[in-house]
Amino acid sequence: MKRPVMLIVALVFACDMAYPQMPKSIQPVTLIEARDGSGPGELNIVPEQSPLHGFAIDDQEHIYILDALNNRLQEYDDNGKLIRSIPISSSSPTTPDEQKRGLAAKIITVEAIDFINGSLYAVQQRATGDARHPGRRHLIRMEGGGFVNVDDDKAARGILNMLTPAHYNDLRARDLREGFSQLGTTQEKFVARHPLEKSRPILGILRDKDGDIWSVGNTIRVYSPTGALIYEKSEQYFITTEFSTHGNLYVMAYYVDSATQYWAIRITKYSLSGK
Repeated sequence: MKRPVMLIVALVFACDMAYPQMPKSIQPVTLIEARDGSGPGELNIVPEQSPLHGFAIDDQEHIYILDALNNRLQEYDDNGKLIRSIPISSSSPTTPDEQKRGLAAKIITVEAIDFINGSLYAVQQRATGDARHPGRRHLIRMEGGGFVNVDDDKAARGILNMLTPAHYNDLRARDLREGFSQLGTTQEKFVARHPLEKSRPILGILRDKDGDIWSVGNTIRVYSPTGALIYEKSEQYFITTEFSTHGNLYVMAYYVDSATQYWAIRITKYSLSGK
């Protein structure tokens, strides 16, 4: 009696290998499509000058996009509706050393934004016009309807280093290692099992509530626990991603607006529960 049962199991396993699972019901939602410009909801977009981590998500799923070239931050609700534009001063306080040297520092760009300990911080890059005495980075924090200087806040000094590109990349690498560790594997073993992953960098890895594995980069791929590819979507002009505390994945990418033929930015939301 055991042989027929074993035969049925073998056939089921063979069918699973021969016929991949049906695509998972994943329906990404485009929340924001911001055209190039300086009006409400528009962004001044120059791809080579835009910050790589220029958006953040708060606990209410509000989306904050750094519009660095327009010197402002734009806040959207969880449905992608613009709530407000928050100005970011383009002026810079001069340090005592710069005053002594007669150097007039100015803000040249905003490099990064992020939520740290419940507050939204931004880092501005300064220039003095003197190559021998380059301007240092300048830390500001959002309070109410604007930003305030917190360079002299002792508790905030360490945050400045946390928002530098090098530290941000270190955090990404650490989160990636922790993600693979939680899956009980390493990146090398995962890539060996999933050959599609050899073609691009992996920026995030995690298991969702259904037990499926999400591999996040310029292509979003979802694998079943058995390793079958059940969902895939590529972003041609991928920028970066953010995970929310509510279990959602947000992807920021450039696209070319068909009406204007100028660069635009799109933010897409994925529910990691697959529902």
